[in-house]
Amino acid sequence: MSACWSEEVLSRFPVRKTRAQKEAFRAFASERFASRGWRVAEETGGIARSVNLIVGDVARAKIVFAAHYDTCAALPVPNFIAPSNWAATLLYQVALGVCLCVPAALVSAAVALLLRLPLVAGLAGCLCCAALVALMLCGPANRSNANDNTSGVCVLAETILSLSPDTSVAFVFFDHEEWGLLGSSAFFKAHRAQMQDKPLLNFDCVSDGSHFLIARKKGWRRNAALDARLQEALRGLPEGKTARTAAAWTVIYPSDQAHFPCGAAVVALRRHPLLGHYLSRIHTRRDTRFDPVNIAALREVCVRLCDSFSG
Repeated sequence: MSACWSEEVLSRFPVRKTRAQKEAFRAFASERFASRGWRVAEETGGIARSVNLIVGDVARAKIVFAAHYDTCAALPVPNFIAPSNWAATLLYQVALGVCLCVPAALVSAAVALLLRLPLVAGLAGCLCCAALVALMLCGPANRSNANDNTSGVCVLAETILSLSPDTSVAFVFFDHEEWGLLGSSAFFKAHRAQMQDKPLLNFDCVSDGSHFLIARKKGWRRNAALDARLQEALRGLPEGKTARTAAAWTVIYPSDQAHFPCGAAVVALRRHPLLGHYLSRIHTRRDTRFDPVNIAALREVCVRLCDSFSG
C-alpha cells in the first residue's frame, strides 16, 4: 500500500503549485487517508490563504509530524545549503544576491543612459529586482522536485498508511513553504496554545543523501525523555545510512519547524571532503533523486516514535 502511494504521487501528482494541482493532490490524499479511518481536515489561513491538510487530532496528539507539499519555482541555479558550514552557505547566498542585483543594475544604468532621469532609473532597477524575486517565488513550477519536497510528503503518507488511526499522533501537510513558511506560520497562529510545548518533527528534502541531520530547537532539546525516544527510534538504520542530532542554533536549515518552540527538522545530506555535509540540486531540474530506502527508513523511525507515544 505505502509503496503504491509513492509511485502514484510521483506519476500523478509530481507538481503541486497551482491551486488546481494542490486541490487535486489534497483530494487524493484525503480520500486515501480517510479510507484507512483517519480523521482528515483542511485548514485555510494566513495572508496567502494557505491550505494545510491535517490528518489526526492536533489538540489530542502528543507529537506532530509535518512536511510541506507545495512545489517551488524552477530556478537556473540550485539552492545550496551546508547546514554545519556557515561560511560556505552564507557566501553562496551572498553570491546569489549579487547575481540578482546585476540585472537590476544593468536595467537602471540603461534607463539612466537613455532618459537621463536618475529617479526613473532607480525605480526601474528596483522594479526589475522585485520582478526577479517574484519570478523566484511564483514563476513556472520546477517539475523535478523528487527531493524538495515529494520526499517529505511520502514519508508522512507512508507513515500514516502504516498505522492504525491513533489520537496520540497527528500529521500536517503544509502549504506555501516555498513562499516563506506561510502555511506553517498560519498553522502555528491557529494552534499556538496547543503547539507551544508539543514536539513537531518536520521532513524536508530527505531523499538525496545518506546522512540524516536532525536539528532540534530548544524546546525539544530540553525534553530529555523526548530526545531519548528520538535516539531510540533512530537505531537500526539501513546499512550505509547514518544520522546525527544537533542543536538548531548550531546549523543552518530554514524550514517549517522554525515557527515551533519544540520543533525539529530532518534533512538528508551528501558529503563533500571540503564542504562537509551539504544539500544541493533542489529548485532545479536536477532534483530527480528519490531514494526509496531513505523513505522506508524514515517511515520506520516515525512508526517507532508513534509507538512510543501511543497508549
